[in-house]
Amino acid sequence: MPSLHPKYWSVCRVETGDATLVVAGRNSGHVEVWHPGVGGSRKIGRVKGPALAVCPVRLRGQPVVVSAGIDRTIWLWDPVTRRQVTRYTGHPTERITQLCRLPAPAATDDDRLVTAGHDGNIIVLDITNGEAVHIMTEPAGPVQGMCLFELDETHRLATASLDAAVRIFDVESGALLHTMTGHEGWVHAVCPVTVNGEVLIASGGDDGIIRLWDPQQGTMVRTMKPRPSLHTAGIEMSGGGTIFALREVHSDNGTWLAAGGDFPGVWLWDATTGRGAGWVGWGGALDTKPECGWVRALATYPSETGPHLLICGYDKAVNLFTANGDHTFQSF
Repeated sequence: MPSLHPKYWSVCRVETGDATLVVAGRNSGHVEVWHPGVGGSRKIGRVKGPALAVCPVRLRGQPVVVSAGIDRTIWLWDPVTRRQVTRYTGHPTERITQLCRLPAPAATDDDRLVTAGHDGNIIVLDITNGEAVHIMTEPAGPVQGMCLFELDETHRLATASLDAAVRIFDVESGALLHTMTGHEGWVHAVCPVTVNGEVLIASGGDDGIIRLWDPQQGTMVRTMKPRPSLHTAGIEMSGGGTIFALREVHSDNGTWLAAGGDFPGVWLWDATTGRGAGWVGWGGALDTKPECGWVRALATYPSETGPHLLICGYDKAVNLFTANGDHTFQSF
């Protein structure tokens, strides 16, 4: 049984020009950086309370890592020198749970940052001065998950909230476009996934069911839930099943939707057919020491042998796996 809090809450990759680094936020408040080809972790800095979210952005043309959490502060770090760049007050009344990079507008080298938290406010932030560019017109409820995607050449934002709703916003205008319901219980994760050339939004939460939504129409397309097996029986007996992380992964074998949460390993789904495609980080019903443990966050990492999944949560490591389950990297 995992501890009450995961060791790692968040993970992302950052491109520095010289290397692709991995950054993770710990329950201790430390933000750590790794170079997978070299190994060994280095602490960038420490925030007050768990680092619930980490995100890469570009500031004045240079890579910067942003972290945030229950201290309601947005911290900017240099991943190479591991020094603090600056910090801003984010959501003064509640914890910050999610960060998303909004690519730099034309004629500027500075990205913008989208922040969300349990106060329900979604803010587009100018990272050069910490000022809000605008706030979404409607509150999103206590936000647990958030993702940015493009639709008709415009930026859209999807959120997952503790009120069991998935919402779609227009980032430029701040308008709420759709509120989509159907989950039973809290929703913790959302991510875009391309199915037959169309961008859909996947969501997951306490009910253990993945739902695919059409963000254009605001309607549900499909539900996905594992069929009964030794794997799912073990999850049910352990009291798990909640989905905390979703990520689309492209590989030579196809496009997969990865799902992690309160169950051992990470499920892989074929979003086109809605069928399960297996899992990574779990050896089967007799595996009493899963390599991933229960999962809190997912990200992708490119390599010469194809795309990989970065997986972190309740165990003592950040793990790197290939999308088809071949374990080519040890924990680091």
